[in-house]
Amino acid sequence: MTERLLLHKFRLDPKVVKSVEAHDTIMIPLDPRGHHVATLTFVPANHCPGAVGVVLQGYFGTIFHTGDFRFSPEMFDQVPSLRTTVFDTVFVDNTYCNPVYKFPPRTVVAEEILQLIASHNDKRIIVGIDTLGKEELLVFLAEELHTRVVVSPARFENLRLLDLPDIFEPKDDFEGAFLYVISKNELSAPKYASPLSFLSVSPVFFYACSHLFVVRGLASKSGIRSAPRSASCHLPCPLRPTR
Repeated sequence: MTERLLLHKFRLDPKVVKSVEAHDTIMIPLDPRGHHVATLTFVPANHCPGAVGVVLQGYFGTIFHTGDFRFSPEMFDQVPSLRTTVFDTVFVDNTYCNPVYKFPPRTVVAEEILQLIASHNDKRIIVGIDTLGKEELLVFLAEELHTRVVVSPARFENLRLLDLPDIFEPKDDFEGAFLYVISKNELSAPKYASPLSFLSVSPVFFYACSHLFVVRGLASKSGIRSAPRSASCHLPCPLRPTR
């Protein structure tokens, strides 16, 4: 998936891209003679499509760098060695490591959004999201509402690379669309600002204005509730923030 996105967006030479499956382990030399090698195991990060954390093992010890991630117990089912590996250091994504971020499970948030839409069934729906991420929410809404999701042609080109159900339709505008997806930065544009015509939804945390419903908890990263749980799986070892 990541390989397809890289080749499409950056027009790279396929010869310079090596594809590795999540949960696989590879070995790389750390010096020209191969005296020192490191093993890298890739852990699905439960973030945007293709995102992974990395377990690095070598003469420097054993390190887990989560990268941008949202903790989920399923991570241990996908990479069982995480349950037994003793880490020397864990670098943990600390973006939402604050008590104000108490995110419910994604499934609960998706149901809340569905209920919100049902209570405004006389309006068309606009969802503001990033370039990648929240695809599972769009699929859920399309299937529950029995509708197609209208997106820009540029977004459609990315989505068609992600092996998703055939629910997306490319259009340059939202005329006639019941469920339309735009960039979250566009949500404050005047043409989307009529609460009489549209229900604007941001399934992330940091938007608030008179015509916009902000649904907390669908962020692609861990909230404060899951951070201690995820960290405790690797203790005792130093924990380092990633930023």
